[in-house]
Amino acid sequence: QGEERQRLANEIQKLAEQVRKMATDAMASAKDDAERARHQLKAAGATLTMADLAATELQDPKRTLAVLADFEKEVEGLPGAQDMLNRVLFLRVNSLMASGQLEQATKTLVGLLEKSGGQEGQEIVFSLLSRLNDEFDKAEAAGNEQAMRTIAQNRARLSGFLVEWARGNKNPDIAKRVYSYSVYDAESKRLAGTLAKDKKLLGEALAAFK
Repeated sequence: QGEERQRLANEIQKLAEQVRKMATDAMASAKDDAERARHQLKAAGATLTMADLAATELQDPKRTLAVLADFEKEVEGLPGAQDMLNRVLFLRVNSLMASGQLEQATKTLVGLLEKSGGQEGQEIVFSLLSRLNDEFDKAEAAGNEQAMRTIAQNRARLSGFLVEWARGNKNPDIAKRVYSYSVYDAESKRLAGTLAKDKKLLGEALAAFK
């Protein structure tokens, strides 16, 4: 616990960085594609370990994002990499939220939900929407219409996922909120469409209300 735990986390970070370098160097001298793929998997696993530790143990969102900056290239062509990519997107969303980059967090979360069929990342939809609600209230109080439009559009992009999450949830306390979440979704789309004068969004809002 405490300082000892953080010391161990930093030590594992350094070891993982060494493993990544060794595996990356080994890829360059691999005899065939199979050997190269084995080393590539080790390198990607080490990167993911570093990111996980930075996010969960060291609570350093900037480092997490920096470690994962080129992860898609690291796993390019690697079979069965989707689970790792889903985890990476999850870590990115949380890190972007923690560092206050809510618009980028929204885009990343939508990407995660679309790629995973909505299975991954649903647990943080509500958290991000709550943050967006708070930011919208601040922008409205300050009379910042541009910020209000951007935040409203981000909410509208996510609110539908909230409805689907509640609708398929086995927890009865969450499932019973489908109706209220559906109203929130429709209202989010209506407000975003109104602020942006976007007929498409307003049409989606009308359909959601119906």
